[in-house]
Amino acid sequence: MKDKKRFIIFLMIALVSVALVLTALFVPVVHLIAKDNNQNIVFDGTVNIVDYTKKAVFLNTEAFDVYFDAAGPIWIAATAVMLNFLVVVAGIVAFFAAIFELATSRLDLVSKQNTLAKKLAIFSGIVGTFVFVVNIVSFLITTAMANGYVEFYPALECFLGLAFSVVLVVLGLLCGKKQYPQKSNKLRDALGFLFSALFVLLATALLFVPQFNEYFMYGKPISFWTLGKQATIIPTENLPIGGDYALGIFQWSMMAAMVPAAFVLVYSTIGFVLSLCGKNANWLAKRIKRWSLAFLVLYLVLYILMLASVSVVSTSLFLNEKISVMLPIAYFAVFAPFLPVVFSSIVASNKKDR
Repeated sequence: MKDKKRFIIFLMIALVSVALVLTALFVPVVHLIAKDNNQNIVFDGTVNIVDYTKKAVFLNTEAFDVYFDAAGPIWIAATAVMLNFLVVVAGIVAFFAAIFELATSRLDLVSKQNTLAKKLAIFSGIVGTFVFVVNIVSFLITTAMANGYVEFYPALECFLGLAFSVVLVVLGLLCGKKQYPQKSNKLRDALGFLFSALFVLLATALLFVPQFNEYFMYGKPISFWTLGKQATIIPTENLPIGGDYALGIFQWSMMAAMVPAAFVLVYSTIGFVLSLCGKNANWLAKRIKRWSLAFLVLYLVLYILMLASVSVVSTSLFLNEKISVMLPIAYFAVFAPFLPVVFSSIVASNKKDR
């Protein structure tokens, strides 16, 4: 009965994850009204994230001057809109984690005992809850501070997505944990440590690989690190009010993410050697799981600041319906910080071996 209950819950997690992704992409997120200096309406419409991003409302309409010249930190609301992309990513991860759990429902895998799917479902729900609350608060604050030049009103997605996110957290908490003895396995544990190290290195290395194309800022492809390093050369008078904060903090967030990355790398290397030698690496298993999760959280903060930086500079990830400011690699790299969490889950982590 317990296994049947878990099966039903993970099936629900998969369905709710799909609903969350579709909501984040296609349900209207904001009703936007922009006015010029004479208080004439230059844009009035309700948009979802796809409409806002591909049409680049503040670049390709008369609302351009409103965004860059009007009083108030309008870039904050624009950032809030684009944070929905993180909800899409988290929802996709939760969906595949649930499908993995369903497909292996009859198998006693270490990753299931380590509750990988449960953790990812709860994490995705928390991300969604955070983003939709930020959406609502940012829209209200920006409208209050924009001196009538622009108005953001939360639309259906904010509330529907918030509901789905909370349901995802609740389902994750309800799914419980399959209890069975974990046994250390020399090869499996070694591979878990090895791939955790390799993918934390990959995710860190991607910070130095160009992900912005030549259309974004400098006339050539640049990496996250280059953007953060050169942010201080951008004259603040050319930025929307307060926009230099997002750019200025961006590089520091990358340095912060490297701290847990270093712990994962060191612990995984030691664990890999110990496992190959047939020695007990149990004390390292829980450490790489915790530090992998910390790395994922800080990487998420990095992406929040990246989207804020894009909002400041170009208002949207697309300059028009055909030109993205991100290279294709960027849309795959966003999943990289999840991989150390996934592979660390295959290492046995009993309090003592059985």
